Amino acid sequence: KNIEGILEPLIFEKRKALEKRPIKEIKESTKKMLMKLRNLLNRLAKQELEGIKEVPIEPGLNITSLIIEPGVANIPENKPRIFSIYAPIEIVKEEGQEARIKSDNIDIRPLSSNKIENK
Repeated sequence: KNIEGILEPLIFEKRKALEKRPIKEIKESTKKMLMKLRNLLNRLAKQELEGIKEVPIEPGLNITSLIIEPGVANIPENKPRIFSIYAPIEIVKEEGQEARIKSDNIDIRPLSSNKIENK
């Protein structure tokens, strides 16, 4: 064998090893800085979103079953949350336009169980 044939696999392996970058551990100071940044951004988002009035979600035109929007929601402690109830016209004609709501969870109670707006 010539020298090039012997060295070629060794050079190839060395190139592969050099191309692989070692995984760097993140410094503790960088982790702390990123956590502070995250907390600041969370606080900023909370402040910005506090003033936004919540708007009910509108369903499509063809309502075929009872719909409560939003279907899933985070409820901030001691703050009201708007939910909208949409029903097919047949249910409204049969049951009336007033919705009575209740919660089985003692920590969650409706502020009002009557209709607020009729569309």
